[in-house]
Amino acid sequence: MYATTVNLLEDSNFLAGIPLISASPNAHSGDITFDVGRIFVRGDSEIRNETLGIGNAGDIKITTGDLDFAEGSVIIGTSFGRGDAGDVSINATGNVSFDLDFGGIHTNIGLQRNDTVIANAVGNAGNIDINAKSLSLTNGARLVSKTSGQGNAGNINVNVTETVFVDGEGATPVTNNDNTYIFQSGIITEATRQGKGNAGDIQINAQEFRLDNKGLVSAFGSTIGTRRDAGDIIINASEKVFLGIDTLLLTQIQKYSEGKGGDIKITTKTLNLVDSSILSDSKGVGDAGSIIIYASENILLEDGTSKVLSQVSKGGQGNAGDIKLTTSRLSLDNFSQISSNTQGGAKGDAGSIIIKTDTLEVTRGSTID
Repeated sequence: MYATTVNLLEDSNFLAGIPLISASPNAHSGDITFDVGRIFVRGDSEIRNETLGIGNAGDIKITTGDLDFAEGSVIIGTSFGRGDAGDVSINATGNVSFDLDFGGIHTNIGLQRNDTVIANAVGNAGNIDINAKSLSLTNGARLVSKTSGQGNAGNINVNVTETVFVDGEGATPVTNNDNTYIFQSGIITEATRQGKGNAGDIQINAQEFRLDNKGLVSAFGSTIGTRRDAGDIIINASEKVFLGIDTLLLTQIQKYSEGKGGDIKITTKTLNLVDSSILSDSKGVGDAGSIIIYASENILLEDGTSKVLSQVSKGGQGNAGDIKLTTSRLSLDNFSQISSNTQGGAKGDAGSIIIKTDTLEVTRGSTID
C-alpha cells in the first residue's frame, strides 16, 4: 500500500493469511507492505498476517515516517497451524510508539496475544526488526516473539538513533494456567512450557536505553522435556542505560526446564540502576548465563533492591555465570548487590566476579560476593 497517511480506528483490521482449510505444505500467504508517510492506529485495531492451516504466513513490512499505535492496537505475525510465522520489519525515519496492554508487535507460534495457547502448532516464530529515530513501549505494550509449539521463537532487533523507552504496566488482569498477572511493558522472547524450541536473542542499539516503572526485557527458556536454551540480551547505548523502579533485565531457564541461560551484555557510557535488577538465572537444569558490562564512565547501583546477579536458584542444577564489569567508577549504595551464587539446595558452582575499575565505592550495607 502506498499513501500519505494510513488511519485504522475503532477495531479495524488489515488482514492476510492462510485459512484453516489450506492443505498444501507449499502454501505461502502474501506479504503485507506499507510505504506511507504516517501510520495512525487506535481502538484495539490490528494489522495481522497469520496461518491457520498448512503453509507459511507472509511478512509484514512497513516503511514510514512516524508509526503511532495506541489503545491496545497491535501488529501480529502468527502461526496456529503448520508453518512459520512471518517476520515484522519497521523502517521509520521518525518515531515508533505502542501504548496499552495487548498492544505492540507479536510474532508467535501457537499463542494468542493474551497468552492463550493454541495446541499443536508447528513452525518458527518470526523476527522483529525496528529501525527508527526512537521507540516507545508504554502501559503494557510489548515486542514479543514466543513459541508454544514445535519451533523456535524469533529474534528481536531494535536500532534507533535516539532513545528506546520502555515504561509501565497494563491495567487488565490476564489469567492463564491459574496464574493471574498484568502485562508489563517489555521486549520479550520465550520458549514456553508447551513449546519445543529455543528462545530468540534480543539486541538493542540506541543512544539511550530507559527501562522504568516495572518495565521488562527478558529471554526465557521454559520448555519441559527437551533441552532448549534461553536467548541472549545485548544492549549497546552510546550514552546511557537507565533501569528504574522495579525493572528487570532477565535471562532464565525456568523450573522443570533444561538448557543454557542466556548472557546479558551491556556496552554504554553510564549504567544507572535504581531499585532494579540485572539477572541471569537457572531454576531448572543448566548453567545460568554470564553478565558482561562495559561502561566507560560509571556503573551506579542505588536504593536497596538494585542487583547484578548470576545465580542458580533453589532446586536448580548447574553453574552460575561469571560477572565481568569494566568501568572508570563502580558505586554500590544502600544495600545494593553484585553476586554470582548458587542458592540453598542448588547443585553447582558459583561463577567468578571480575571487576576492572579506577574507583570502587561500596557503601551502606552493599555487597560484592
